[in-house]
Amino acid sequence: MAIRYYNLKNITPLSKPRGQLGKFGNMTHSSGNYRKFQQEVYERLTELTFAIPGDFFALAYIFYMGRKKGRANDVGNMVGAIEDVLVKYKYLKDDSWLHLPRAWQEAVASDVFGITLLVLESASDIVYFMSARDRLLSQFREPSLISPR
Repeated sequence: MAIRYYNLKNITPLSKPRGQLGKFGNMTHSSGNYRKFQQEVYERLTELTFAIPGDFFALAYIFYMGRKKGRANDVGNMVGAIEDVLVKYKYLKDDSWLHLPRAWQEAVASDVFGITLLVLESASDIVYFMSARDRLLSQFREPSLISPR
């Protein structure tokens, strides 16, 4: 039992943009900033030797960011942006419930911007993660395997 823990420090979480009709009649989510964000996340995952085992149980996303004035951050769209990267660069076959049946997400108000992505390999990993959540959220450290003791 292990939790794979990857920190993407100094990457400002970005929401997935609304789809627009492209010039060929297709739906597009691309903008210059979004493509740049995707490339930056991919490069960081590559540096961290990111991997998702074929039989993983769930993914967890933690977004560290400042609060937006006047409105809440849209965490669901931020998860969508990360999942777009995971699909685009072949870490996941698809981001539908058939290939990603369980996901957990949280936004944490912080002066440090970043994203933590956790790969949970079993149901007991979720129990451990939730029981140790406060301690784990206080750590914004280099990627590692977290093993319960």
